[in-house]
Amino acid sequence: MNQVMTVDLEDGLPSVAEAMEHLKWIVSARKQDRCAKCLFIIHGYGKHGKAYGAIIQATRNWLSAQLRKQTIKNVIFGENFEPCNSELTKLTDKYRELKPLTRKINPGVTVVSL
Repeated sequence: MNQVMTVDLEDGLPSVAEAMEHLKWIVSARKQDRCAKCLFIIHGYGKHGKAYGAIIQATRNWLSAQLRKQTIKNVIFGENFEPCNSELTKLTDKYRELKPLTRKINPGVTVVSL
């Protein structure tokens, strides 16, 4: 069973509100069904225009709040995908399918452990 789910918040060029609604639904659904234990979230990093910059900010703000509330276990932003990141190493050791997705620094993505 694949325990890592890719979530593309850019798909279909949604508004910020639509992207956030989708992210909240995915996190809630995956926590309930316990199928995916880890999410690889594609949110972009702002180079394609104003909306994408807003999506990354909204995503990071919401995920940071969820981490503080302890409703998710861990958040690793793509610019922290470095071999010396011990939290990332723990996740890639646990979820092998995550390893090829996190080989390069990429501020347009985030990994979330549920």
